[in-house]
Amino acid sequence: MERAVGEVFSSNGETFIAIENNSAYCYGCCFEGKNCGAYNTGKCYIEDRSDGHGVIFKRLMDFSHALHYLKNGAVVRRKSWSGNKSIFLAKDMNG
Repeated sequence: MERAVGEVFSSNGETFIAIENNSAYCYGCCFEGKNCGAYNTGKCYIEDRSDGHGVIFKRLMDFSHALHYLKNGAVVRRKSWSGNKSIFLAKDMNG
């Protein structure tokens, strides 16, 4: 199986998108250093794919998922904002 560049798919209750990546490395992939096979991603390395394009995968999430990751110390960013906006999680500075 081969996920098309730009394809959005769901697996194990999460949603992902395949992004073009023509390097021989997994840098930037949400599965970097993990078992991506458990998520039914299909072939990602350029030399294994019939379309001639390697891919990496990015996790897509709604705000509740992003908040969960933030609470566990992860960094979360939005692909684009309209205007100059930021979001961050501030922990209680008094406790």
